[in-house]
Amino acid sequence: MLKYLSIAVLAAFLASCSSDPEAPVTGVFSEEGSYDIEAGETQRYVGFVEATPVAVTKGVGTSKLLKLGEIRGIRFEAILMAFDLTIDEGLDGRTVTSAVLDLPVRVASPADTLSGGSPEDFSVEVTFHELLGAFEESDTMSSVPPYDAGPIEDSLGGTVRSLGITSTEFSLSPDIVQGWLEGTATHNGIAIVPVPGYESAGLIEINAADLESDPPVVRVTFDDASGDTFAVEKDYSIAAFTGDGLDCVGGVARRIHFEFDLDGLPDSVMIHYSALLLHIDGERGMGATPGENDPLILDYSTAFPFYLYTPESADRADTLFLKGTGINLGEIDPNETQELEIPLGPFTPDVVRGLRGNTGVVFQSNVELSRVQRVSFFPTDADSLQRPRLEIIYSFPAKF
Repeated sequence: MLKYLSIAVLAAFLASCSSDPEAPVTGVFSEEGSYDIEAGETQRYVGFVEATPVAVTKGVGTSKLLKLGEIRGIRFEAILMAFDLTIDEGLDGRTVTSAVLDLPVRVASPADTLSGGSPEDFSVEVTFHELLGAFEESDTMSSVPPYDAGPIEDSLGGTVRSLGITSTEFSLSPDIVQGWLEGTATHNGIAIVPVPGYESAGLIEINAADLESDPPVVRVTFDDASGDTFAVEKDYSIAAFTGDGLDCVGGVARRIHFEFDLDGLPDSVMIHYSALLLHIDGERGMGATPGENDPLILDYSTAFPFYLYTPESADRADTLFLKGTGINLGEIDPNETQELEIPLGPFTPDVVRGLRGNTGVVFQSNVELSRVQRVSFFPTDADSLQRPRLEIIYSFPAKF
């Protein structure tokens, strides 16, 4: 009896609700039983970027070959050398009667080799000078440090020397070397520089201390017929880049700052992929010098390792410009004309969403403190397919 009473009460309750005009009204959410999402259209954005080469004060002091001359727009302006002049027994009244500087030239590469130039006939006219201050291989020098303007004379009073693969030994004034050995003159080192007005026509490469084989030495003979040999203790090649194109040069520490405007992208876009596209001019690149590329000497890789980062400051004069958050790295062949596509990862979405400032990106050699290399890109006024550009693949949020 109770069961039937409950059913009657429930029926009466439902009847009263359905007849109440102010009661809740329900309906079917979707006739098909589902809600279709209209996906946002995928689009491709391509924008040209501004690019500015930036010189950074850095240099290479630990190379295994010292260089003088010019190759692919990179001019090696001087070689610095300092010798360990320690004498175990001391001079003990001896006098220097002769001194010879031996520079073991490994490679001579005239610029006109392909047109018949001979390495044996190629040389660089140089003078030797005493440095006015000491240097270290850990220094980052991009210019020749101060030196005595008066050249170091040979035993006959001459000053101009011809440095080449067949001329590697040069006499030094015995009086100068005597002063170095007895301590009456400070030996900060010597600078080997081309004579004024010298126009480079190739490259001379000499063994460095870091090669650890047949280094430069000073050989001394004394008045008692005894002799001694003093090996180079530290050395340095001073390099400069003489070109004016869109180039990144390791060793000379020339980086490239790329800047672009993203204000044209709506804040609501969903970025799926972005990349910096550059076009390499292989005719102007240099991965290794002839000596570094010789398997009998060093057999260095000709690949150009690069590092792309977003600087902490867009002001190129600010020290914060020299560091920042890494974006990408890799290796390229600087001697092959090709397109280089560098994915930018989360950098572009973060800039669009305001999570980081748009300070641009910086392209640099990832071994700029140990290798002198050059990669050249087509400039911002090149053909539209070759100039630097930014590519973004994006879509808008789906519509409900």
